[in-house]
Amino acid sequence: MTTQADFNSIQSVQMYPDEVEYMIDVIKNMPENGLFVEWGSGGSTCMWLNNLKPTQSLVSIEHNIEWFNKVNQAIKESFPPEVHSRFTYIYEPERGGYKHTYACVEEENPFGLWRYMLPNEEILDGDVFFVDGIARGATVALILLKRTNPDSLVFIHDYTGRESAYSWISQICDVETVGQTLVKLTFKK
Repeated sequence: MTTQADFNSIQSVQMYPDEVEYMIDVIKNMPENGLFVEWGSGGSTCMWLNNLKPTQSLVSIEHNIEWFNKVNQAIKESFPPEVHSRFTYIYEPERGGYKHTYACVEEENPFGLWRYMLPNEEILDGDVFFVDGIARGATVALILLKRTNPDSLVFIHDYTGRESAYSWISQICDVETVGQTLVKLTFKK
């Protein structure tokens, strides 16, 4: 059962106000039947669900089972069934015995995360990709190489302050800062 403290932490969006405002505008401008895909779940997941149009859908991918269960329970308790029908929550654990840590270089290691980074081919049809989980760089590389819509939008959260981990991205993408720690990536022409 999700406790009140768990629920409050899940409902709390770990983004700056300028980032929240920007992403809500992105959602408002998605196609009517748009697909939003995120890696790493929590308060942002609830925010996306609150702002999606009834014909748009969300896929969220999480690797941590405890967090997955807490967020899943909070969403079940907070949203009506019609919202659940357009939300797909995917749990893909770390494989191979490696445990990823947060906010350090080890967080970027893609070892054991092949299913987490690409749990199914359907997500490649997304209109918006929001990467805020582990192995962000490898996940972004996969999205950029395999997405079916070259006009889809790709974002990395918590980019600012970690630029050295993503220095290779600036070689192939224009990196546009759209918030204090949020960036939008566009393939260089």
